[in-house]
Amino acid sequence: MNGGIRTASGCSKPKDRPYSEADRNFWLAYARAISQAVGFAPGNPGRALYLAAKAQTAPVPTFTNKRGAEYRNQWIYEVSNNLLRRSGLLYDPESKETYAQALKTYLEAVDFGGTAEQNERADDALNRLNEVLSAYERSRQQALKVFSKHQSLGLTGDSDFERWLIENGVAVQHQRRELDRAAAEYQAIVSPSLEPETQQLLRDWNLVFQAIVGDNPLPGVTMPAACTTAETRVELLRALRSEVQVGKPKHQRYLPQCALSVSYDKKMREWIENGRTYGMEDMYLRFDEGKIADEKMFGQDPDDRVPDDRVTDDRVNDDFGYTPWLAFVRDGDEECLQEDVGEGDVDMMVTFEDSGVFTVENGAWDLGDVRAKYPALRRDTPPSVRDFAAPQQLIVLKRLAMKLTFSERLRRRVDEMMKRFQGPDGFVRIMGVPVALRGDSSNDTTSHTGVWDPSQGVLEVIPTEDAGFATVVGTIGRKATSPEDQT
Repeated sequence: MNGGIRTASGCSKPKDRPYSEADRNFWLAYARAISQAVGFAPGNPGRALYLAAKAQTAPVPTFTNKRGAEYRNQWIYEVSNNLLRRSGLLYDPESKETYAQALKTYLEAVDFGGTAEQNERADDALNRLNEVLSAYERSRQQALKVFSKHQSLGLTGDSDFERWLIENGVAVQHQRRELDRAAAEYQAIVSPSLEPETQQLLRDWNLVFQAIVGDNPLPGVTMPAACTTAETRVELLRALRSEVQVGKPKHQRYLPQCALSVSYDKKMREWIENGRTYGMEDMYLRFDEGKIADEKMFGQDPDDRVPDDRVTDDRVNDDFGYTPWLAFVRDGDEECLQEDVGEGDVDMMVTFEDSGVFTVENGAWDLGDVRAKYPALRRDTPPSVRDFAAPQQLIVLKRLAMKLTFSERLRRRVDEMMKRFQGPDGFVRIMGVPVALRGDSSNDTTSHTGVWDPSQGVLEVIPTEDAGFATVVGTIGRKATSPEDQT
């Protein structure tokens, strides 16, 4: 999960000013430009456009020989299963909160007709279940570290992680049994309170729960996945271009099944095979354009925010989810410009060669409009449980690039920050895009490189060849709840 939303001062801001005027204006100008580029119109009240606070490299298309599918599955999951708040504009792909988890939480809030005592027992059982689930995940992660160390020493032979666990994962196996018991306890409390025809609620809950647990192959529900790094992503691109086989990962897990449409594969192959086309589309982001933008033009419901006393996560309250439009990052810590940015201080041009909107195709765990299926929630359900949207389509730009020109008033300060954050561990994030200030290749945190000219106050950003061929900049979501749920 991210370390909290960073703000214009470089630290956590007090609630009376959680974001700067420049943050708001540039993000709204960016949203307006992207919506025009992809032809999004908020005429359908059930849809909204969301921007990635941290842009992501787009997954490679499917391999004809089907190798490397585990890496690609993980990649697709990371870009498509994000938690979208229907009351906000931005989402954080690095957050541990996901759409699948939002579905689980919603189902757990459905009024199952229990007495006050049964509701209390169900809550206690859920708290225990979530604690055991966290412990189980930690035990698997610890076992994976041991497995990886043994593997590097040549002690695992041909065994993959799951086979190795059978003989070496005593703690993991114990936690898995505890998880099964906790899940059974919760279902036993809820089940007697349900009419026979509404037993579907528990079946739906169990479907989502098993998809989230992710340690078993369930056709149509889960898919095998393996973590990707900058190195493996380069390997996948090379394999795609040469049709060489990608090695099968030694460790895999199972994630909620998700895929991208056939049109995505076709378009990505076209983009990769054609390379640079030099036909560019331009987007100019200006401070004053965002100043006059209407927050309601992208389909969100900004009037339905979580009240101060109901905020339970690290989202900034009383705003649209804005994060810094410009941040300097090292080792997970962010700093932003101390100076106020006003009209005429920054001239920003964003270019790209092509764009596309591609459908997300989830497995059976995606229950669709749960509000229509289960409209009655318990009276004590907090508004945040209702505040989510289903990722429906990804917004992808080909060879996204930028050019920023800073006013003379800001150049010296920007130059100081650029110098401080150079090096292998530092980068700058501009409108969510991670930019390395040295080199011409990507790493695990960057997809673009930048060249800074302090004499002119100009920062030019270009995509790397190994990761910047396409960038996921946002998502179009289907709002799974409606404004009347907030009453």
